[in-house]
Amino acid sequence: MKNKVELSIVIVNYNSGKYLYDTISSVMDQDLNINFEVIVVDNNSADNSVIPVKEKFPDIKIIELKKNKGFAYANNLGVENSTGEYILILNNDTKILHNSIESLLSEIKQNLKYGILSPVLTYSDGSPQISFGRDPGIVTEFFTKYFSVILFKLGLFLSKGKLEKDADWISGACFLISSSLYKKLGGFDEEFFLYYEDADLGKRVREEGYLNHITSKSNIVHFLGKSTGPVYSDLLPIIKKGHLYYYKKHNNRASFNFLKNYLIIRYYLKLSFTALAGKKEISRNIKDTLSIIKRVKYEKNNT
Repeated sequence: MKNKVELSIVIVNYNSGKYLYDTISSVMDQDLNINFEVIVVDNNSADNSVIPVKEKFPDIKIIELKKNKGFAYANNLGVENSTGEYILILNNDTKILHNSIESLLSEIKQNLKYGILSPVLTYSDGSPQISFGRDPGIVTEFFTKYFSVILFKLGLFLSKGKLEKDADWISGACFLISSSLYKKLGGFDEEFFLYYEDADLGKRVREEGYLNHITSKSNIVHFLGKSTGPVYSDLLPIIKKGHLYYYKKHNNRASFNFLKNYLIIRYYLKLSFTALAGKKEISRNIKDTLSIIKRVKYEKNNT
C-alpha cells in the first residue's frame, strides 16, 4: 500500500527556459521528510523547457497541453490530477530556500484559521518583494498602488524586517492551501487568463472565514517575470481584461464604470506618448488593450 501523499506541488510552465529545471531542482534539494509529488502543467511551451525535467526527474508528473489555456486553468488541472492533502502552488521561476516547504506545512497545520499561507518572496539579492495587497478597488487604484512601495518599506521598518501579516490577497507565485479548501472554492476562476486570479481567490478564501497570511518563517527567491513568457506590453490586453472582470465580479457598476473610463483615458494617453516615440509594437499592444477595454460590459455573465 502506498503512503498517503501529504503535499502536491503544482507548477505551471510556459517557455521558462532553464528556470523550470532550476525550480524543481531547488525542491528536490530540500530533502523533505514527507511524502510529496510534483506536477508540472506545461501551457504549450515552444522552448522544450520540459525536456531536461523529464530526463532528470522521471517520476514527476508532466501534463502537456496543446494550447496555452492560461495560469488559472493550468493550475486547476494540476490540482485535479493531484492526490496530496495540501497544495503548494509554485511559479516556475522560483528557488526554494532551506526548510521553507516544511516550515509552511508545519505552520498551516498549527493555525487552522489560515486558508492561504505564503512565504516571504525575495529578489535574488535577498530583498523582499511586494507579494500581497488590498482588494482591488477605487482606493487601491489611486492610492495604495502608487504608494505601495513606500508603504511596504515603512511596514518592513516598523516590523524590523520581519514580514508577518494577514493580507486581502497573496501572490500566486507561491502559496500553500489545503486541497479540500481549494477544491471547495473551485480553485482559480478560469475566466482569468493571467493576473488577478490570485486576488479573486484570496477574496473567496476570506469569505469562507479564513485568513490569507504571509510568514517570515519561510522564504523563497522569485525571479520576477520569468514565468509569463512574453514581455509585459504583450500581456496588456489579457491583464486589463482580467482587471475589468475582477471589478465586474466583486465591485458595483459605478466602480466598474469608473475604472473602465479611467483605463480608457490612461491608455489613450499612453498611446499618444508611444506613437510620438515611434514605439510601433507597444502602440499596437495598447490599441489592442483599448479595444478590449471598450468591449467589456458590466453584465455579470458577459465578458
